[in-house]
Amino acid sequence: MPDRGRGGGRRPPNRGGRGHIRGRPPSTTNSPTNIHISTSKSTNPIGQTSQHALQEEHNPTIVGESVPATVFREDTPSTLEGSLTPEYPPPSESGHPHDQRPWLYAEKGEFTPANGPSVVISRIIRQKFDQPSPSWKKVTLDLRDRWFGEFKKEFRWDPQQEQAIRSVFETKGSRILKNSMNKVRNGQDNGTWIQASVRAALDQHWGSKSFKNKSSTAKANRAVDKGASTYCGGSISTATHYEKLVFLIQLESQYCMTLIL
Repeated sequence: MPDRGRGGGRRPPNRGGRGHIRGRPPSTTNSPTNIHISTSKSTNPIGQTSQHALQEEHNPTIVGESVPATVFREDTPSTLEGSLTPEYPPPSESGHPHDQRPWLYAEKGEFTPANGPSVVISRIIRQKFDQPSPSWKKVTLDLRDRWFGEFKKEFRWDPQQEQAIRSVFETKGSRILKNSMNKVRNGQDNGTWIQASVRAALDQHWGSKSFKNKSSTAKANRAVDKGASTYCGGSISTATHYEKLVFLIQLESQYCMTLIL
């Protein structure tokens, strides 16, 4: 019987290669044939995907413009100026870049500011009174338009308030003309601002029988209506009263601050 001791006999073949340990599966190397690239999520090559991501990072898309993502456009000064919204108040229509006319507003039948416009209307009527018009209804539309045109030279306003400004102008002009004619007729004003021919026509109108009858009737009605609701010639508008109150409050606050300091 042959000797099959140590080192003798047949050696089993090494099927796992060098370093193979029984019981462990053989390790596989990442050969090109074993690499599997999944194409279920993206069909773009790896190099193109990274390049496209870099382009999107450095080239942001401009919202609102159909331009390629690779084009970058800077806003020029003209583009920025054109996108700005003009602030109120709007520029003057007179064409002068430095219009010094004060702004005027009409609200609830009154002007803001309240005192200045009435003085201007009174001055315009005195300077441009070239027709015998004892009342506002007797003033022709052409003359009223000319007075309003002179009024525009002194103030400016929002074009959307043109109709409201004209309405307040008509109301205040009627009141101012009535008071002026009453003073001239009663002798409180000598009427030097009235042309001689116009003054003669006014005196003839005031001396007529129809005017005297109307004047007597109106005087009798005023005597009956005396009371709390009687019109007071020295009264002021609510806008003027508000401006005076604001001035007094500011004056009082300044006085209190001087006492504290």
